[in-house]
Amino acid sequence: MAIALTAMAIFSCGTKHRAKGLVEDYLASNLVNQDIADLSVSDVDSSFYITPIVIKHMETHLAANKRFKKDIKFKTSPNRKVLFVRAKYVNGQDTLKQTFYFDDHLTTVIACKDN
Repeated sequence: MAIALTAMAIFSCGTKHRAKGLVEDYLASNLVNQDIADLSVSDVDSSFYITPIVIKHMETHLAANKRFKKDIKFKTSPNRKVLFVRAKYVNGQDTLKQTFYFDDHLTTVIACKDN
């Protein structure tokens, strides 16, 4: 039992670290002001409710956000399951909270939204 709990804790830390790296890369590529500090992310969770229509809505909303570069196109997950983290970071003088969604293999950011 203790071995299983230890393995789960190590796996959880690894996925959280991987998700944080993906968020850092995404922000560095897509923010107008790339001054990012104090990035923290929640544990990785999953959802089956992020449909292509929901992703398109998030894309439209992000297009109006002046912090992000223009013409960002979100991806859709090949599966219904998506992974996500809630992130908090400082950009310039502002503290921001957003949710970042990933494909089910945690290899790429497919969408994000303001919280």
